[in-house]
Amino acid sequence: MHKKHLLPVFFILLLSCKKTEDTTTPKAVPNCYVTSVRDEFKDITANINYDKQGKISGIIRRQGTFQLEKDTVIYSGNKIIVNATPYNYSEYVKSTWTLNGTSQVTNLSTYDIYSKRSSDYSFEYNDDGYLIKFISGVFQYDVTYDAGNPIKITSKRTDFNNTPEISYEMEYYADKLNLEQPNFQKSPILFNFLDEGNFGFFSGDIWFIYNLGKKSKNLIKTLKRYNSGGFLGSTFNFTFEVDGDKLKRRLMTGSASDNSTFTYKCE
Repeated sequence: MHKKHLLPVFFILLLSCKKTEDTTTPKAVPNCYVTSVRDEFKDITANINYDKQGKISGIIRRQGTFQLEKDTVIYSGNKIIVNATPYNYSEYVKSTWTLNGTSQVTNLSTYDIYSKRSSDYSFEYNDDGYLIKFISGVFQYDVTYDAGNPIKITSKRTDFNNTPEISYEMEYYADKLNLEQPNFQKSPILFNFLDEGNFGFFSGDIWFIYNLGKKSKNLIKTLKRYNSGGFLGSTFNFTFEVDGDKLKRRLMTGSASDNSTFTYKCE
């Protein structure tokens, strides 16, 4: 039986194209959104469907022509529920995201039907809207910012006298603004993409910072992962290809490689 990964990835974007200045008659700005994301190495593509309100309603992931998984997204009050069903339809992962009044994710709970395992996460933000802390079980992660960019994540085990665990340090392109901010708009939606170790964010303790709360000011350039003893374990380098104000391709190299391409539709 195919075993699903535990954590869904909260990532896809609702994008707005850059406005063209016109001092005479205002022109309608086309609404552009991502319709697919493809992992070039694994030949896995996530096709995204939207409802009439422009919210993501479902995602289908395929490897070549073979359907790997079908996800459905349900919006109910301050909760967003994602049911991820793999190809054999004998198991699924249910994820429930709870939002506060400003559409920030405050809690996440997941349940894996196959393994009968559940996980819970809580998130804290500062007054500027940046994610500064998240807690998973006995693990606590604290985020340090500089000039609008998260530059360090430290983790500890709260059950072992705050024992240090894995940490991360990040560097950014000074001349490349994050396309999600301010040019792009983020839609509060969720979907499973590939697995938690993919799409450039390596594990469940790192991708939160790039998908929840206010986005980083600049595009990430380098991420370094250190083990609990403070020794460098992995280094990841990022490059980006853009078309106007749209992210078209993201390449990750270093300790692991991943190339992701994005397809858009504009109305």
